[in-house]
Amino acid sequence: MALGIPYVEFSVPPGATEGILRFYQVAMGAPAAVETDAEGQVGKVRIGRHQFLLFRETEKPIAPYDGHHIAIYVANFSAPYAYLK
Repeated sequence: MALGIPYVEFSVPPGATEGILRFYQVAMGAPAAVETDAEGQVGKVRIGRHQFLLFRETEKPIAPYDGHHIAIYVANFSAPYAYLK
């Protein structure tokens, strides 16, 4: 990638990754899988060309939500909307 952010990594509680990946697969139609990298297992959701959301389980305390957000562009808005409705 010449310019841009290739991934955003989230720390999640143990056991959370499977449900998170299922949501992105079912609701958003995004390819997702658990992979292994240098730091261990990580849930990986493809959200664009060479762009991913990463979900890494940790036993460490997770910081409270600080108001950050990301924008995800959806090609088929009606399917995720119907799923969430």
